[in-house]
Amino acid sequence: MKHFVEPFRVMLRPFYRFGELKQEKSFRLSVAWVMAILGLATYFARMIYAGPGFTTFNPRQFHLLREATSVCLPFLLLVVCNWAVAAIMDGEATMRETFCAVCYALGPYIIMTLLGLLFTHILVTDEMYLITFVDTLGSAWTGFLLFVGVLTVQQYTPKKTLGTLLLTVVMMILAVFALILFASVADKMISYIGGIINEIKLRV
Repeated sequence: MKHFVEPFRVMLRPFYRFGELKQEKSFRLSVAWVMAILGLATYFARMIYAGPGFTTFNPRQFHLLREATSVCLPFLLLVVCNWAVAAIMDGEATMRETFCAVCYALGPYIIMTLLGLLFTHILVTDEMYLITFVDTLGSAWTGFLLFVGVLTVQQYTPKKTLGTLLLTVVMMILAVFALILFASVADKMISYIGGIINEIKLRV
């Protein structure tokens, strides 16, 4: 059970805790998956249950699979692309360590998003700036933990870590374009093959 507290210890002492987790090889996939699921659940909770005037949620337009994909795909791309870039740039982390480091960094996002959700039921719309501040703090804190996590598990300098993260973003963009291109080509191929099959059926 103590392992499930680690992501929140990382929030307070990121350099020390990430370093200890790396050195002792004590990252846990179970903890990482719990954090990822909590992050996704928090995202949906904020979207669906935010107070009146603080959300544009429309149940009729909500599609669970589409929304989940819009969150999970960039997250998985971040992990895979960062691992791939780090592998080229002499990083020392495995895919497992990279995934765990990213998931362990989600603590501030989860806490601050839930706090912001609570505020939407307490504050009025004129006090939106307070919620924006909480959201910004959560995002910045999570980003810092992500930076420290990558730096530690890959055994990089701060400068190299920043360069790796920038290259990761570039690779993610290229990967998205590649996926869109593949989907477009596959759709045309399916339509073309379907047309041929229909033509054969008509002739027969």
